[in-house]
Amino acid sequence: MHSIASVRGLSSGLASLVLASALLGAGCASMTPAELDRQVTVSSQAPLYEYRRIGVEPVNCEGPICRGINGADVMRNLQRSLTDACYEVVDDTQFRQYYETFVGASPLGLFDWALGESGMTSPGAFKFNVLDPMAQQVIIDELGLDAMLKATLVVGEPSEYTNFRPTSIDYQLIDARRKNVLWHARLDGQIMDDKDATQTLVYMTNELAGAINRKANSCGEPQKSLTTEQVIQVSQGILDLPDRIYFELGSATISTRSYALLDDLALWFSQNPTVKLVRIEGHTDDVGDDNSNMTLSDQRAQSVHAYLAGKGVDPLRIEPLGFGETRPLVANDNPANRSKNRRVEFRVVN
Repeated sequence: MHSIASVRGLSSGLASLVLASALLGAGCASMTPAELDRQVTVSSQAPLYEYRRIGVEPVNCEGPICRGINGADVMRNLQRSLTDACYEVVDDTQFRQYYETFVGASPLGLFDWALGESGMTSPGAFKFNVLDPMAQQVIIDELGLDAMLKATLVVGEPSEYTNFRPTSIDYQLIDARRKNVLWHARLDGQIMDDKDATQTLVYMTNELAGAINRKANSCGEPQKSLTTEQVIQVSQGILDLPDRIYFELGSATISTRSYALLDDLALWFSQNPTVKLVRIEGHTDDVGDDNSNMTLSDQRAQSVHAYLAGKGVDPLRIEPLGFGETRPLVANDNPANRSKNRRVEFRVVN
């Protein structure tokens, strides 16, 4: 990987020679797109439209010069490349916000001035991977994450004969629930000069991003949709949906993630004309003021009512009603159970 600072002050001829050597030594800069694409392995069992919304943990850096690397630059580059590939990225800022809201106060060591064990500088990074499994799952459920992206940088010692440091960037997209790897991307290169480590890693990220965009790109995939009425069933008078209805944190604004599901629900109403009335029931957990919870649950039910009516469902067939914290599914005794109690249900009345 080339280093701009390392060729400053040299004659143009010598600079060109050094630059050419660096490019050859990097092992990635001279790759063709087809060669780069081979660095990305996509599971044949992974329909990418099911994994659009992904959580990105802070990059973990391993090696002797990690503290000299600007982790924020690498993260921004990574997130931009994923967005270009039509993934909806959720970063550690949102992890922190949802953790503090739904799990509890921040324990010691959860936030740091470092990304990863060796410490790329980036203030206030949220260390999602140190949470206990229940807290991780609550955040995954509340944010509606399909998958988690783990990114690792490994920077080695200089070789015996040159200042080149062997370097690798490794990405794994992992199903948020089944934990299987959906796609894996890795690129090896070399850092020629410690002073330009960040620039080199950003360059490598760009190269690998191009391969991800070509090989693991979800832009051409269909949007998540149910398409058949059989997917929505009635169980004990309640519509059994394949996913929950998501809202923006602490508000009645429906998350764009739930639009496809609500569109399918509107289709279900058109395909089931004998169903005369369904009550849209909003529920919360027991955290916070009782009256505020009642108001929020009612407003969320009203939002769903308005959305379905806007999609052609007869407003008289759907009745919005908030119950606040009065009808929990399970005891509100831990974050996972409180997550289950925050919900919108559709009850067939007639």
